[in-house]
Amino acid sequence: MKKNNKNSSRLFKMNNKFDFSRSKLGIQIGDSILKIVLLEREKSGQWNVKEEITEKLADDLVSEGKILQPEILGFKIRETLINHNIKEKKVSVFIEELPFFVRQIRLPQLPKKEIKEAIQYKAQSELPVNVKELIIHFSHLNSQVIDGKVQEEYTVIAVYRSFIEKAIQSFKQAGLLIESFGLEPEALYKGLFHKGVLKEVDGPLLIIRKDSRRMMLSVYKQDKLMYSRYTPISSAYGREEDDEEEITRTILSWNGKYTKDRIKSVILLGEEEHWKNTEQGIKVFMPFLELQIITCPYAACLGIALNNGPEEAINLYPKEQIVQYRKNRFIIYPLFAFLAFLLLFFLSTEFQLRTDIETLHANIDNSQDLVDLLIQRKQLMNEKGNLELIKTNSEQSHLNGFVIINKIKSYLPNSVKLSEIGFSREQINLGGIGRTQEEVMTFYKKLQSDVEYHNVHLTQSSKSNEGVIFTIEFQLIPSLIEGK
Repeated sequence: MKKNNKNSSRLFKMNNKFDFSRSKLGIQIGDSILKIVLLEREKSGQWNVKEEITEKLADDLVSEGKILQPEILGFKIRETLINHNIKEKKVSVFIEELPFFVRQIRLPQLPKKEIKEAIQYKAQSELPVNVKELIIHFSHLNSQVIDGKVQEEYTVIAVYRSFIEKAIQSFKQAGLLIESFGLEPEALYKGLFHKGVLKEVDGPLLIIRKDSRRMMLSVYKQDKLMYSRYTPISSAYGREEDDEEEITRTILSWNGKYTKDRIKSVILLGEEEHWKNTEQGIKVFMPFLELQIITCPYAACLGIALNNGPEEAINLYPKEQIVQYRKNRFIIYPLFAFLAFLLLFFLSTEFQLRTDIETLHANIDNSQDLVDLLIQRKQLMNEKGNLELIKTNSEQSHLNGFVIINKIKSYLPNSVKLSEIGFSREQINLGGIGRTQEEVMTFYKKLQSDVEYHNVHLTQSSKSNEGVIFTIEFQLIPSLIEGK
């Protein structure tokens, strides 16, 4: 785990005067790391970077921008926030290397209410997939007169809906609400802008980020994302001549197509020693370019945290989710008001109410024992629900479920804990966490050796910071299922 508070003096001013929140939380999800930036508003209206956090992720949670295990990732995010005492519930988020499409399309002048439908229709011919499977974001780029007719140019961003839904599932598991779901290049651009790096940029800008496996190349024009793609890197930091060739190819391709809007500025993100030879090679071949090497590991996370939702910002969070949240809010808020009225009615004075609430908050903040008890209570309630479900299923199958559970628990090593027991007529599913892989395998082999169980499979076993997370499924012998 890496925690960095050295930059807490950096301040940023937001332009949205209607933003009344006191804190902002930005989360960056990579294949192997989780980055978090927490901002707090000063009395002057400026934003102060209070905390920057980096946590390592297990290898099989996220791969190439796709979330593979949303529940476990959600648990990891929630655990990290609790460990750092972060209580913010609304977040802005992006996933590194998330696959997406970016296109520029032209349309004739249309009434505002018809633009969305026209872009959906046009995107179907521009994109090699079914647009019904995508979440599409578009923004107006410019207007041109062609053959005496006004043509409107739009930038269209599209992402598979299933990728976003996996992320939403993770954050629901973490007890968080997504305010904004952005893209990596957009987050980087905003972060660099708020750090003052882009103030002097004139014309199209190429931003390049490189890690151990992939290189991102993105072109921005008029503050709009025009082009972006990821290229694989074969070695530890990639062969520098390959990087140089890929970058020059991208610049030449763009400048050949847009002769009046040539790329003149390039930003290389990362450590200077990783870019030094590449920078020199590019300057020799294209001396007209202005190159900057910038080391700012939290730029993208900062950018997504500051994304406060203006219309032109890329936000891929499904609008139906936002509408549903607002509907629920309008129902819940009056309910809270009614409950508050009842509390005031039963408590003798407003002073007494404030005193009790302040005392309660103080006790909660100062008592780790109480927090632990609340967590244990939640776990027990979940276990109670599982037991009731098991009881119902076992009665329907003429089985004594509690006898089976006790038998399963008798095989558990001391350091292996069950967190889930799924029980049906056909099979039993177990989920839990162990201290080591050897102890999990000991439990697994004991289940395999039981003559009353068959088809015993270890369906998942992965290491995390907490231990080895596993799932096991097996079936009872037919004589037990039939109640003979």
